[in-house]
Amino acid sequence: MIDLPDKTSIEMGFSRLEFNTLLHAQTAMSFTGNGDEVVFFYAGGEIKVCLGEDDFRRIASWKIPKMKVDLDFTNLAEASRRPFMKVLLKTFLKGGG
Repeated sequence: MIDLPDKTSIEMGFSRLEFNTLLHAQTAMSFTGNGDEVVFFYAGGEIKVCLGEDDFRRIASWKIPKMKVDLDFTNLAEASRRPFMKVLLKTFLKGGG
């Protein structure tokens, strides 16, 4: 299995408002931050998350929110990166389908 690099980006199907609402409702991870940057504390390390601007994907007449999310794993051990991502994605998973 390939390790996650120190810095990477993902696209999430959220607006910033939705992300921040879910962030404050979740209890899986402790964090600190403002509306633009969040630092999660996980497995004795820190993950810096920078939220991009709100954007939309258009499918026919639908506008589906999306947002680029930059992740900085520099202060988290490589062995803890994939487990963190599993928790993050499960915590912010949207239903549907």
